[in-house]
Amino acid sequence: MGKHILRNSDRNPPKILTSSKRVKHEMTVEITAIGGYDEIGKNMTVVSFGDEAIVIDLGLHVEKLMGERYNISRMSREELLSIEAIPDYRRLRKIPQKIVAVFIGHAHLDHVGAASKLSGLFKNVPFYMTPFTAGVFKGQLDDEEKYKGQKPDIRIVKPGAKVSAGKSFVVEFIGVSHSVPDSAVLAIHTPKGIFLYALDWKFDDRPGVGGKTDISRLAQLGEKGRVLGMAFDTTRIERSEPTGSEHYAMEKIEQAVGSLEGEGIIATTFASHIARLQTLINEGQKQKRKVILLGRSMEKYVGVAKELKLISLNRAEVWGRPKSIQAVLTKIKEDKDRYLLIVTGNQGEPGSVLDRMVEGTLPYKFSKMDNILFCSEAIPTEMNLKCRKDIERRLKTMGAGVHLGLHVSGHASGGDIERFIKLVKPKKLVPTHGGIEKLLRARKLAEGIGYKREDVHLLHDGESVKLG
Repeated sequence: MGKHILRNSDRNPPKILTSSKRVKHEMTVEITAIGGYDEIGKNMTVVSFGDEAIVIDLGLHVEKLMGERYNISRMSREELLSIEAIPDYRRLRKIPQKIVAVFIGHAHLDHVGAASKLSGLFKNVPFYMTPFTAGVFKGQLDDEEKYKGQKPDIRIVKPGAKVSAGKSFVVEFIGVSHSVPDSAVLAIHTPKGIFLYALDWKFDDRPGVGGKTDISRLAQLGEKGRVLGMAFDTTRIERSEPTGSEHYAMEKIEQAVGSLEGEGIIATTFASHIARLQTLINEGQKQKRKVILLGRSMEKYVGVAKELKLISLNRAEVWGRPKSIQAVLTKIKEDKDRYLLIVTGNQGEPGSVLDRMVEGTLPYKFSKMDNILFCSEAIPTEMNLKCRKDIERRLKTMGAGVHLGLHVSGHASGGDIERFIKLVKPKKLVPTHGGIEKLLRARKLAEGIGYKREDVHLLHDGESVKLG
């Protein structure tokens, strides 16, 4: 059967063929959902054609690992699989084709967070990703404490470029706007046609950090009429109005910070949202405040952004280690009005910096002179919504001012998705990244613009569909 691209220590390893043994395969493009089709998170998809296949994304189910109490670098892939925090890689047993490459679209953990755990499954297979994504992935590998060994062959691809994989695939990275730099949707070109993997994007003419969505290239794909199918995320599909520009969030944050003279300000947002962090840093310094970013993930993402010259810290400081965070908060508690803190915990995650500040396990006492700026909204899952609501309640109970709405989403609305579909003209649709309610809404949207029900495939994790 040939050798397997797995470590001998794996229990019940999936048999992924890498030999040159001739196997007869139907010459059609097939999509297999490994993860991310029944939930928001742990994205992983296999695209097969002939006797070859590629893997797209190796994501975490972040909700299963909420907070900074978890250190996944100390957990094995079996431990993570047991709590459903990573895609069920055992499903790869059903993929008889030789896997020739792995592609990752952007640097959010639900797309790249499991890569350090799963990369050992794909020995001697190249990994393609954009520069910022590669920086995050390399940081994860450096942190890894189990399954140390041969590091993957990471190849950096800039948005707009194409790479060949095997004899049947050419994968094009099409630049898009999202809430993390260097995001791309992937056009997988095959002899039969194109499969478009279009997760996590928005239309934005003023994105702050990162490029605009390459609408002209998407339109070219649609004009050629060769897009067999498209996977797209349904995170914000229930919204009809177009998703707002990051520039709107920038203006809201500037107004909020500028109106709070003489008071304590603590801002919280996603550590990966470099554009949002840059706005907070700029505005804090404009108000003559010392800006300090606190949190392990803040240190990691900002470190990559600084290395790639995507962020300007000026005199802002970033601290991620627990003792450093403790020291900073001890120092500033008597002069809060001189600082703007940017901390992890925008979802109310247990163990995040904001959560520990509220619990009192970090040396910070909230009062009516404190203002917490939530520069994000809750990810629409049951646990996230509960945690976020709870930390807002606790802050208000302590008398702190809670400021909401300082955010615009990084995800397309239902109206944006409709526009995208009309632009690209895929023959079949595969909605992802949401529970059944969001997937059903996606099917209703598609039917409303002329698609037949049988051409909208609501896959469950582990299921496949042939595109033609």
